[in-house]
Amino acid sequence: MNKVREFNLVNEKGQIFSLMDIENYTLLTDPDGLGYSYSNSYTKVGDVFVNNLSEQEQTQITGICNFLFYENYTNLVNFIENSQQLKLNYKIPLRNGSQNEYFKNVKIQSLGKTEKDTNGILSCPIILDMTSLWYEQKEYTYDMSAGSNEVRWNFKWGARFANYNSRKLEFNNTGHTLAPIYLEIDGAVKNPEIIVTDSNNNILFNLLIEIEIDQYEKFIYSSIDGDIKIMKQNVDGTYESLFKQAYINIENNNIYKLPLGTSNITIQADNEITSARLNIYPYYRSI
Repeated sequence: MNKVREFNLVNEKGQIFSLMDIENYTLLTDPDGLGYSYSNSYTKVGDVFVNNLSEQEQTQITGICNFLFYENYTNLVNFIENSQQLKLNYKIPLRNGSQNEYFKNVKIQSLGKTEKDTNGILSCPIILDMTSLWYEQKEYTYDMSAGSNEVRWNFKWGARFANYNSRKLEFNNTGHTLAPIYLEIDGAVKNPEIIVTDSNNNILFNLLIEIEIDQYEKFIYSSIDGDIKIMKQNVDGTYESLFKQAYINIENNNIYKLPLGTSNITIQADNEITSARLNIYPYYRSI
């Protein structure tokens, strides 16, 4: 049973640099800044102060990276410099023996360097700037390749499907804010559509993309801040934006995040969807 919390750095390629292995990577000690704080503004009304603005502040995560060998310090510098995007991966052991896994987008502000202590350890301060809240990455994969009459969902994280023979996913957002989604549908698919309803089947969001995505092409939708997109990936790997009146109603709000609580996500098209991947990102102010 793992009773120790775990930290890793992960880049956009999925490569991992452990912050828990002093012999082969580094050991992070004295981590601080894992909580959160607000910047509050008040107006005095009579004898009371009324809060008129409350914004979460950007925080920094600090700690000490401990290295047994000098080359491991160089390896961390190379990992940082060869990465376009970095995430801090944080695994928390739970009372029942399981663990929760969270991510936070970060930028390296500084990584100091000292000399080895008398114990032979090189201890260097590190500062990470937070560029997102903590979030979970919940991935659901839809695959019908096993047979024409079989619908199989390969899913994790305890999600529940409202109907085995439909593409409707019931999801409970237990985060602290709206949850962005990232969807990929493999072609061939005609007129893909995303529908979100509440627990009473009231439509919260409906996006119809009037386009044919050919075989070996891909439809991509993202409502992640900083990565907003509605696009087609062509066979040659290039991308085409679908933010055009020819494909969608540009007068509508076409970017949607899942509300707190339970909602249903339906993915459908004029023809059968044989392969799709949906990522949902519940965000947490602190964990």
